[in-house]
Amino acid sequence: MPAAVREWNESKDISRVEMILKNILADYKDDFSKHTSNAESRKIGNLWRSVPQQFAKENHKFVYKTVEPSARGRDYAFAIDWLLDAGLIYKIDLIAHGDKLPLSFYADNSDFKIYALDVGLLRQLAGLPASVVIGDDNI
Repeated sequence: MPAAVREWNESKDISRVEMILKNILADYKDDFSKHTSNAESRKIGNLWRSVPQQFAKENHKFVYKTVEPSARGRDYAFAIDWLLDAGLIYKIDLIAHGDKLPLSFYADNSDFKIYALDVGLLRQLAGLPASVVIGDDNI
């Protein structure tokens, strides 16, 4: 996020960077409801908030039940597409045979992982302190 990086380069004040990141996340949340229906906005928000949990999982597959217990793929396809189109996430399909080309022929779009667009926003979304990235914290 350019504003956060600029702030850090200019002030080296992490509290100001944190405020910028929080404001960006709040703006994203507002965009969810501004551009979709209430039901769609709720699903997008649920999926977005699950990204840190999904990312931390040992398995290499996105699990809809992490978003909400009754979630199914068809219920959240729109939310994934919306976040992809907004550029907030990356969806990476499993490649069963990574030694064969072209890789796209071997992609399994039912087995995928989601990554956030920015590690600073991911950290903020996960509620982790800044010391995780800039301090001596060994997490």
